Amino acid sequence: MKFALVGVGGAGGRIVNALAKVEKESDRAFTREQLLVFDTTKAAFREFTDVPADKHVLVGDTHPDIRGEGLNGDIELGAAVAQEDTDEIFREFDKLATHEVHATLFVAGLGGGTGGGVGPVILEGLQSITDSPVYVLGVLPADCEGEQAAYNAARSLQSYVEHADNTILFDNNAWHDENADGELEDNYRQLNIELVTRIIAVLAAGELEDAPIAENRMDASDIMRTLQPGGVSTLGYATTELDRPEGLVEKFLAVFKNDEDDGPTTDATQIKELIQSTVQRKMTLPTDITSTERALLVLSGPRDVCSRKGFETGRYWLEQETDTVEVRAGDEPMDGSLIAASVLLTNVTDVPRIDELQRRAVAYKQTKDSNDSQLATGEDSPKEQGEDDSAAAEDVIQEAETTDGQAADTADEQADTVDETPDTADEQDTIDEETADTAGEHTDVLDEQVVDIADSQSEESADETAEPEEEKLGTEERIPDSSE
Repeated sequence: MKFALVGVGGAGGRIVNALAKVEKESDRAFTREQLLVFDTTKAAFREFTDVPADKHVLVGDTHPDIRGEGLNGDIELGAAVAQEDTDEIFREFDKLATHEVHATLFVAGLGGGTGGGVGPVILEGLQSITDSPVYVLGVLPADCEGEQAAYNAARSLQSYVEHADNTILFDNNAWHDENADGELEDNYRQLNIELVTRIIAVLAAGELEDAPIAENRMDASDIMRTLQPGGVSTLGYATTELDRPEGLVEKFLAVFKNDEDDGPTTDATQIKELIQSTVQRKMTLPTDITSTERALLVLSGPRDVCSRKGFETGRYWLEQETDTVEVRAGDEPMDGSLIAASVLLTNVTDVPRIDELQRRAVAYKQTKDSNDSQLATGEDSPKEQGEDDSAAAEDVIQEAETTDGQAADTADEQADTVDETPDTADEQDTIDEETADTAGEHTDVLDEQVVDIADSQSEESADETAEPEEEKLGTEERIPDSSE
């Protein structure tokens, strides 16, 4: 499939830049140089060396609160600035020849002010000018990025899922261990490599120049039909190295072994095990695969060793495990000693990470509103009011866990212990009103839309959080990174 690339924010820009670099240095041609990157920080464009300078777009450069210095995680300000720059943004869309590609891949980190605030505005504008699908590749923040990032992700995810034709997620938290890997920023490059590898293996399958003819050829329509249900999707990937014969005798014997049922190294059993490992290992967004609506399987490697029997056996296994008969599959012959299996699971609805981000977002908002109220009434000094909102939000989450997930009751208790502010139900109404007023249609209240995005997932969330939290921030983790 050929697709244009649009990156928003630091994470989105770096991922687009990495994809463009792979295209330049490989035999795959999947973008046809249809690229755009948007940011609110002027210095960020220095990193996007593989995206032409005329495709760099600085948003809000004349706004008195930004002036090319970024948003500092403020998604409300980001949405407002993007709305003001709508005319300029639409002019930049003229640089994309969307009629030359099958779809557009829109990339953003959901925890940052630009990706989470500016991004949904740009996405909605892009959808209004193109008839081809626009898929989102979103990066969810790691826990170490703080409560504001979790809050931003929970809010912006709803807007992305609502306006995108499908939203593929990469969870930084699942892929980064601060104790083992060190600082997240130092690990961005490796995370980007992991994500880009999976995106190219699935979305750019079949775009190798001068590639051999596939036995089970897969085209763009197969990928698009798999993504058609919308909602949230995840990717799996696994590889195995072939033990290829090197000497003349070994190669001669291998010819005869290939005709035997249990012959070469990559026999049916090994191909099946490789396919199984794509979902049993780490996926871009951990999920219960039985909640999948549709699936796509791609097997890449030397044609002479890819067992058709193993391929069909693996496909049947995937159908049984995902509990769906809508599993499309294809192979991509290529030279080398590596066999790779890639899986795309679409419209998954059982995603614990999204539930967790919703709970943290509610707790963060309650704590922030409480602090703002104290400051307004003079109960606390500005310094006290500005003390770590993240720590306070974590207290709310821990208290909720000790009461079997009754987040609404816990939110009431937290609000009472902080400052005797109005009850949680009133605070939740305030959250809804502020969300809608501040970010307009792009940060709507994340409550009933959760049901539309992730049916069974949202029903469980509603049961757990009781009536006051039916307005929980909706469901809408990268390549890898959400830097802002």
